[in-house]
Amino acid sequence: MKIRPMLFALVAASTATLVGASASFASTSWKDPGQSRQATRDMVEQTIDRLYSLEPSARRAIRQSGYYAVFDIAADGSGRGMVVEESIREETLMGVSGSQPATPGGYRQVWVFKTPEAYREFIAHGHAFADGTRLEPNLALGAPWPPGALRVADDVTLYHITNEGLVMDLTMPASAYRRNIAFDRTGRL
Repeated sequence: MKIRPMLFALVAASTATLVGASASFASTSWKDPGQSRQATRDMVEQTIDRLYSLEPSARRAIRQSGYYAVFDIAADGSGRGMVVEESIREETLMGVSGSQPATPGGYRQVWVFKTPEAYREFIAHGHAFADGTRLEPNLALGAPWPPGALRVADDVTLYHITNEGLVMDLTMPASAYRRNIAFDRTGRL
């Protein structure tokens, strides 16, 4: 993931475009960092359980990587999430600003980082999607691997979960995923 200059440009452009979406994230009902962290932990647990029921092989993908993030994104494209490093049980709160939702209604995403470098890059710099970025299944030897996951980068995949189940082909709106500095106190579970 050596796309830092491009990522900075995308985040800057997305941030300038999405100031209104950022305000909606800041106005959530979680005013206390402790409450926000616990509410987000609960959301992470529910989302991971739902993912495992939809795609049992996701358990193996997450266990093998040890680094993952879970996001809850509202109908307006804004949201919250948490990045977890399993080996030391470290968690980091994140926020999402979007120009619109990727799919109608709210949805959840589980990101899987295959390398420590991809995980650290995401924590430090977040990730931005340009409007219209298309995510397709990650292929290994011509077959989707892990099943149900979409490719973000060589070492990053994500599962996009709606009320109907896993989405296997996705066009992302302009959106930025970044550390929620106001609430994050990078802590241990």
